[in-house]
Amino acid sequence: MGQAVKNEPFEEDGHFRNSVFWRVLKEDFFDVAFHAAREADPNAKLYLNEYNLDYAGPKIDALLALVDRLQKRGVPIDGIGSQAHLTLGKAGSVPAQLLRLAATGLDIALTELDIRIPRPVTDAKLVQQQAEYEMVVKACVDIPNCIGITLWGVSDRNSWVNATLPQFESPLLWDKDYKRKAAYRGLEVLLA
Repeated sequence: MGQAVKNEPFEEDGHFRNSVFWRVLKEDFFDVAFHAAREADPNAKLYLNEYNLDYAGPKIDALLALVDRLQKRGVPIDGIGSQAHLTLGKAGSVPAQLLRLAATGLDIALTELDIRIPRPVTDAKLVQQQAEYEMVVKACVDIPNCIGITLWGVSDRNSWVNATLPQFESPLLWDKDYKRKAAYRGLEVLLA
């Protein structure tokens, strides 16, 4: 995939984050950063990476508008990364949003995919997680310029969810004992 030149530039309401780069350079920061990255490595794939692009709303709208402006200015951007930290039962909008990202003509990638389950975890929720992983991965596979998927961890034992979102658990393909979950087996069949 590529190198994230700028990570998480937007607030949920679609406004730019208040960073030192924004305060000093405003939107010119993106131009400077992407041109400097291209100069440093002409062969690198340069990405803009953001979370919560999985749902229609002001954040994805703002990102798509920014990408359009960057492309019109000739900024060397090659791709968009969607972090895709999903919650069980809320992944249904991902395929449509991936299509919106893909319509830019840039490469797109799922860069931090996981699907967390509200506690308590049940067999039914694990089956639903499998179906949602399959739906999201198939959506990427079916889009020619969706070039990759990276999971945000290996096992539920060491997931970021455990420490950050205690009301959720089990977001990955391997359980806490490193055993393959239903989601793993579903993707194994899907990708065979």
